[in-house]
Amino acid sequence: MSKEMIRYSVKCELKSELDKILDNLKPEDQKLIFIINTFIKKDTCQISLTTSYDVEIMDNWVGFFEYKSKLFLLESIEYENFFSKVGQDTIQLNIKKIQKSNDIVQPYIDNLPYWMLEYSNGQFSTKLSSY
Repeated sequence: MSKEMIRYSVKCELKSELDKILDNLKPEDQKLIFIINTFIKKDTCQISLTTSYDVEIMDNWVGFFEYKSKLFLLESIEYENFFSKVGQDTIQLNIKKIQKSNDIVQPYIDNLPYWMLEYSNGQFSTKLSSY
C-alpha cells in the first residue's frame, strides 16, 4: 500500500549513529522498517528506534526518510535538529495484517531489534540495545 507523507533528510550527526546500527544488522534484519521517536528530557534528547517488518497505517506519522536503502518512519520529532524537510512524497509500506484470535489474552512476542539513544552536549550514547 502507498502512503503520502512528508519526506525528510537526516543530518550528519545522526547519520554516524545510524551507520553504527545499520553496519551491524544481522542478515535476517536487513528488511526491517525503522520507527523513530525523539523526546526531550531536561537537556537530553532521547531517540527511540524500534523495528518492524510491517506497519499499521497511522495518520499521526510526522514523515519518513530513507538512508542506506532502509526506510525510517518518523512518529514524533521533539528535537528537529537531526532532520530537514525535503517535501511531500509517496512511499510503499507493508501493511500489518490483523489476525483474529479466539484467545482471551493474545500473546505478544517481539524479538525485533530496538535501540534507545541519548544526545547531550554534542555526544551520542546508547542507553539500551537489543543487539
